[in-house]
Amino acid sequence: MQLEMDQVCGDSLPSLHHKPQLVYTQAVLMEVQRMSGVSPLAIPRRALKSIPFEGYIIPQDAYVIINMYSVHMDETYWTDPEVFRPERHIDKFGHIIKTDRLFPFGAGKRSCLGES
Repeated sequence: MQLEMDQVCGDSLPSLHHKPQLVYTQAVLMEVQRMSGVSPLAIPRRALKSIPFEGYIIPQDAYVIINMYSVHMDETYWTDPEVFRPERHIDKFGHIIKTDRLFPFGAGKRSCLGES
């Protein structure tokens, strides 16, 4: 990561301008967020209507809380989830892999104030 930052940024501080070129650095940050999330649980949400979900009915007005830790450490999706491996976020072409299984600040339009 340090080598990449030195090659891309040189003597300047990293900025958003450098982000597309800092693929490994982004992958390291993604892996840190996956393994040691800000919170193990998402902010509670309320079901606006009754909906079926994996054989269950979530009734209208029920509170739903996502266990983000269990998603980020799911062995059926992340091979060896307890191992720090930034490469899992980079595809064979050297691009960042976007996945809906990584959401360290929650999901939806209110997930992270700083994202925009």
